[in-house]
Formats: sequence, C-alpha cells, structure tokens
Amino acid sequence: MNQTLTKPKWGLYLFFVVLILASNAALYRLPIMQPVPDGALIGSLLDFLVVIPLLTYFFILRKRYSLTYIGPVVLAGFLFAHFMLPEEQLAAHPLLPAAVLAFESIFIAAELFLLVLVLRKIPLIRRDYLSASGLPYFHLKAESAVCNHISRNKLTDVLLTEASLFYYALLSWKKKAPVRSGTFFSAHHKTSAVATSIMLIHAIVLETAAIHFFLHSFSPVLSWVLLILNLYGVLFLLADMQAIRLCPYHLSDDTLHLQAGISKKISIPLAHIRDAGLNDLPEKRPKEQERQILDLSLQDLVKEKPAVKISLKEPVSADLLYGFKKEVTIVLLNADEAESFIREIRRRTES
Repeated sequence: MNQTLTKPKWGLYLFFVVLILASNAALYRLPIMQPVPDGALIGSLLDFLVVIPLLTYFFILRKRYSLTYIGPVVLAGFLFAHFMLPEEQLAAHPLLPAAVLAFESIFIAAELFLLVLVLRKIPLIRRDYLSASGLPYFHLKAESAVCNHISRNKLTDVLLTEASLFYYALLSWKKKAPVRSGTFFSAHHKTSAVATSIMLIHAIVLETAAIHFFLHSFSPVLSWVLLILNLYGVLFLLADMQAIRLCPYHLSDDTLHLQAGISKKISIPLAHIRDAGLNDLPEKRPKEQERQILDLSLQDLVKEKPAVKISLKEPVSADLLYGFKKEVTIVLLNADEAESFIREIRRRTES
C-alpha cells in the first residue's frame, strides 16, 4: 500500500517548531535577555537552517514525501531568521545569505530545467492534449499529454498542479459545464460551496488591502510576501470554484472519474467497484479506517454527512495537490441526484 500520506506526526512537529520560534523570539526581543551572547546567533541559525529542516524530514517527509520539499523549508527558515534576528548580528556573517541563496538556486535551477524541457516539447504536448477527447477533465488531458513526453516525478506533479490552478483560475471562464445526464452528475447545486468560495475571496481581498498598507510601514518585504501569498490564495479559491462547476462526476463505459475542486480527484475502474449506495458509516470512525477513506464532499457553511458511499474491491490511488497520493478503499461524496447516481453506477457495474 502506498505510504505517502500515512502517519505524519504534525502534533509533535508543530510543538517543536513553535518552541524553537518562541525561544528565539524571547531571546532577541525580551529586555531581560539582553545583551545577547555572541555565540547565540550561531545557535539560532542552526535552529532555523538545520534543526527545523531535520524535524521536517523525520516527522513529516521521511518515507512519505519527496526530499525536494526540504528546499522550501530551508528558505522559510532563512526568512524567519532574517526577520527575527538582529540585523547588526546578521551583518557579521555576510556569507550566510550567499550560502542559502546558492542552495535555493540549485533547487530552483532543477525546476527551471524541467520547465525548459516542457517548453521545448510544447507542440507535441499540445497535440496530444487536443487529441485526448476521451478524457473529461483538464488535469487528466494535461497529465496524459505531458507524461507521454516527460518522465513522471515530483517536479512534474508540481507543474501539473500549478497548470491546473492557473487554467481554472484564469482561462476557464468561457467554458460551460457539461449537461447533467446519465454520464455527468453534478454535486454543487444543492450546496453553498461556490458561495463560500466567493465569501472567502471577498474576505481575503479586504484583509489584504488593510494589512498590506499597515505592514508596509514596518516591513516592506514582509508586506509584499504576504500580498503575494494572499493573491495566490485568491487564485486557488477561484480555480477551486471553477473546477467544482466545470468538473462534475463523469461515468464512462469503464471508469468513474471523480473530482472535488482542484485538491482531490480519483479515477476508479468500474471493475474495481464493489458497491455504491447510501452512506451508512458512522461520523466518528477509527483512525485506521479513516486512512482508507477519501471524502469528496464539498466545503459548505454547514458540514453535512456525505450521502453516497462507494466501496472498492481493492485500493485505488487518489490524487491530491502537488503529487501527493492516498490509497483508498472507500469514497464518500454528495451528488445533486444521489439516487440516480447510485442507480447508474450499479447498472454499469452489474452489467
């Protein structure tokens, strides 16, 4: 079974990271701790650039995620050090920023190299994308076209996720949702998922406008970093909203394609479906069982129990953001026409 997302120790990880951040903040910000010993800066830099990445590896990444995710963690540690440690002490170590920059340059260069490979093969990828008429969603067509010409790896998964995000957020507004029929089944008309996304976008825009100008007077760099992160958050919500609208559940002759926004998706061969019916699972479930369940119910103002349960004969890999995967044997979801959806799945799996 795929172990990509099993048992990351987030509780212990966050405890130690918060402890490190709090102790360093107290050391440099509290008057009672002044003057700071000369060697304290080295210890703090080791905390941010070595200890936190090691904690990330042992508690989160080890045997679960790719080591390529260490790069952003080191960069985040350097940014925390830059904002938390006194500038006069950092100035005494001019080689440190250059070392971190060199490390990140190698990481970014690898991504740019892959991007160049993709750009060189754009004509071939575009041809395969346009010919993939049998696949219902953008990400399935893009994944099929890209992987025909470029080997699948973590960087490819990241680029595919970003491509889906920007496609749905910026390029999909003239697209029309497929007509609901015996092949396509929607899931959002009886929920407030789209309205919730619009509310969150509105809140982020207002919060960004207020906080950006407030922070700019204290730290222009931090204000711009938060502005970029908030803009990315708005793009993510727009993409998620559009994907919910344009990507209903699709039942083909041999595969059931399910997608919830841009963050969760799974393609299930009909031969692997044991049964489809109303959800009879309790809301509180054992952790071991929860690890094998994929919940595709959409975000709502009031969280309700998913109405439909699809049981599988064997584990099927579900795709999450940025190449993360989860092996599941049960899929829970809602559908606007749940009974018709269940009936059609049963008809096709029993025939």
